[in-house]
Order: sequence, then structure tokens, then C-alpha cells
Amino acid sequence: MIDVDSILIKTDAFIRTMYAVRDDFGLAADTRHLATCINRVDLQEMRDRFIEELTNTIVAFVYSPEKQLEIKNKLIEDGRDESNAWVHLLKRARKKFRPSDLRGQFSELLLCNLLQHYYKAAPLLRKMSITTNPALERNGSDAIHLAVCDGKYRMYLGEAKTYKRSGKPVVRNEQGLAAESTTRGFARDPPTLRFR
Repeated sequence: MIDVDSILIKTDAFIRTMYAVRDDFGLAADTRHLATCINRVDLQEMRDRFIEELTNTIVAFVYSPEKQLEIKNKLIEDGRDESNAWVHLLKRARKKFRPSDLRGQFSELLLCNLLQHYYKAAPLLRKMSITTNPALERNGSDAIHLAVCDGKYRMYLGEAKTYKRSGKPVVRNEQGLAAESTTRGFARDPPTLRFR
């Protein structure tokens, strides 16, 4: 049996920048779903910290721990010290992102982190590492993750979409239901989700 926990990345600092709710949300599937929004401190949205912590996970999103060490060691053999090798590795990972589709890749990075933290599912296949041309979209599932539940393997196939409408994030599921997150005077009225 694969020790999935040993290959999960630490996402606690990133997860603290979000608020999460698990509920069935009245959707057709009889399962609990996860809804998230950017957390707040003293009524201020933690957007900058959210983005910073999310982008700090880019290297782990692109490369497995083994591949990170392999690349780092090659960079050190080429005459760099360890800190320079890590900086080079980060730059190399960031080059895998297509400037023309950062929103879509942002969704994939977010999905990867959420699957690892909430479902203890490690990436089985890293989409970014199989991309041969960063200018082209790689078709298929945005996330292929593996977890162990009650001694059995569970595979998660995820599709990530991010939409922007009227300045409010909108997320659609496979059935076309839209969840629109809105905030109104947060101190008095908590954020709400509206489905259409």
C-alpha cells in the first residue's frame, strides 16, 4: 500500500487564508461538498496573503518531491549553492504556467491544494510536468489524485473552473449549477452562496 500521507504537501499556512464550509448544498449527489472563500482578519479580506501562500505551493504543484530533489541536485552539481538551486527551481516551475491562461491554472493549483488538505489525496499525475509546450492547453482532468480510505484506494478526478461575473466569483459544477459567492456587510451578514 502506498503511504499517501508521506507525499502530501503541507498546506496549513495556505488553508488558514480561507474559510471552508462542508454541506450538501441541496445538490443532487447525496454527499458533502466543500465551499471556500478567502478568510478575513478584522473585517479585512486576506487576499494578498491568500495569493502569496497559494503561489508558494507552485513548486510542489509542478514537481513531485523526488523530482524536486533530482533537479536541485543537478543544479548544485552544475555549480550552484543550495539556496540558488531552490530559486532556480521556483523560476523553472513558474515558467510552466501559461500567461494566457493564468486564471485556469490558478483554479488547478487551488484544486490541488484543496484535495491534498481536505481529502488527503496526493497528486498521482502532475499535469504541469507532462506539458510539452507551455503555450498549449493540456486536455484531460485538471487533477488526478490518490487517497487511501479505510484501507482502499480512492481516486479523485477533478475539473477546475474559475469564472468572473460582476466582480463576484462564480463556480459551476458538472450539472451547470452555479454557486455565486457574495458578501454584504460581513460584520452583520455572513457571506452567502446562491445557486442557479
